[in-house]
Amino acid sequence: MEQEVGEREKMAYAAGIIDSDGAIYIQKNKRSLGTPCVSVAVSCIELVNLLFMNFGGLIRKTRNLPMWILRKNSDVSTFLKNVKQFLVEKQEIAEAVLERNYEKCCELNKWTCQERIERKLDFQNDNEIWSYIAGFIDGDGHITIKKRNRDNDQKKRYYADYSLEIGCGGTDFRSTQFIADFFKKGSLKVRPHKLCVSGQRLDFRIRKPEEVKEFLNGILPFLIIKKNNALIALEYIEGYKANIGGNDRSIPEEQIQYREVCYQKMKLLQRRK
Repeated sequence: MEQEVGEREKMAYAAGIIDSDGAIYIQKNKRSLGTPCVSVAVSCIELVNLLFMNFGGLIRKTRNLPMWILRKNSDVSTFLKNVKQFLVEKQEIAEAVLERNYEKCCELNKWTCQERIERKLDFQNDNEIWSYIAGFIDGDGHITIKKRNRDNDQKKRYYADYSLEIGCGGTDFRSTQFIADFFKKGSLKVRPHKLCVSGQRLDFRIRKPEEVKEFLNGILPFLIIKKNNALIALEYIEGYKANIGGNDRSIPEEQIQYREVCYQKMKLLQRRK
C-alpha cells in the first residue's frame, strides 16, 4: 500500500527539483520592473509535464531541452511562498524575487557557494526531508547499475564487474551537504567544474548495497520520475550475494546472470528517458 503524500511533502519535493535543476530569476524588460520567473529545463519530458500538471505555467523548448516555466506574477508568488521554506540553495533568490529586487537577484547569482548565507529551513519531520531528497534525485540525481568489462590476465578469461550507485551533486554545495549530513553515510568528493564561478562541484555517492537499500526505502514513497529505477535497484540488492574471495572472478555463474539481468533492465529504463 502506497504512503499518502501530504501537501507539505509535495512542496518539499518541488523544492528539491528547483534546487537541483531549476532557476528563480527576474526577467528584465524595458516596459516594466521585470517579470518574475521560475523554470526547470531538463531532458526528461516527464518531469516537465509533472510540474506543468501540478503548478500550471507553460512548456517551451530552450537549447533543445523541454522547459517548464512560471511567468504569471500571482502563480510565481504562490509557488515561491509555498516552497521557500524548503529551499536549501535558492531560498535567498526566492525572497529577492518575491521582493521584486532585481539588483539583489543579480548579486546572488554571482556569489559562490562559500559566500552564501545559511537560511532557516522549516522541515518538520523526516518525511519532508526525504521528499526534498526525492525531488533532488528526480531532478538531477541518478540511480544506476554500472558495468565494467575486465580481463583476468592469469586465467585468460573475461569477466564483468557490476556496481550499484546512487548519486547527486551540484556547484552550490549546500543541498549536497544537507543530504549527506541527514543520511550520515555515503561519500562526498569535491571535483573541478569549469562552468561555474567557484570552479568546483560537490558530489555525493552511495555504493554499499545495505546503505543504498536504506536510502531508497527513505525516498521511495516520494519518488516519481525515478521510482522504477529505485525498484530495479532494490531487486538487484534482494538477490545480491557478496563475492567469494572479494572479487568478481569467483562469483557463481547464476549470480553473474542475475546481475546482468538487473543491469539490462536498468539500461533499458534509462534509454526510455
